[in-house]
Amino acid sequence: MPHSENADLDTCTYGTTYVGESFVSRAIGESVQQPDHPYFRIPRGLANEQDLYVVPANATTDLSGLSGFRHGPWGWVDGIEVSDAGMLEMHGWIASLDDGPLETVSISVDGQVSRIPTGEARPDVARVLGDERLHGSGWRFSAALAPGRDSVFVQVSGSTARDEKTLLYAGFVAVPERQPSVPVDVLAAEGKGLLGFVRRLLSRQHRH
Repeated sequence: MPHSENADLDTCTYGTTYVGESFVSRAIGESVQQPDHPYFRIPRGLANEQDLYVVPANATTDLSGLSGFRHGPWGWVDGIEVSDAGMLEMHGWIASLDDGPLETVSISVDGQVSRIPTGEARPDVARVLGDERLHGSGWRFSAALAPGRDSVFVQVSGSTARDEKTLLYAGFVAVPERQPSVPVDVLAAEGKGLLGFVRRLLSRQHRH
């Protein structure tokens, strides 16, 4: 199909190819020269995107133990930004693909851990994953960062009641340089005359 999740790629060069279970089943049989060779399919077993097929070397191997396979927790950090005032804002979603939304998401900022409750409406997640339980899987986080930092290390993770874990994000987030605050009376004095005009002009150029 001339379609990709990356809108920046030319679909004449890069698209999406997928096959059904019948194709994979025939390929397995042909590769081992046994048309009825057993296998076990795990739908969306890899990163909740791609099916996994377990093919034993011995056709008599019992694969029934895989019937209890759990997909575990999953989610996404949809947005991260730091304002000029030093406020870190983040939002996303997290859930167990087996049991529904997690109660909290764990967010670490330079080692300071916060547990943020879920519950924000995410009808898009429920629709895309075909699971209405995930409607309330959204979360939102806000924190004031200490001054003097040019970056902070952020880690976002989650854990189910069974202690199944997932890492949604880990990396440094740049912190913009804060502009010093100026008292109102000084601003009023500097705002007059040619000197005030030049200072305002230089200030605008510095910000851009």
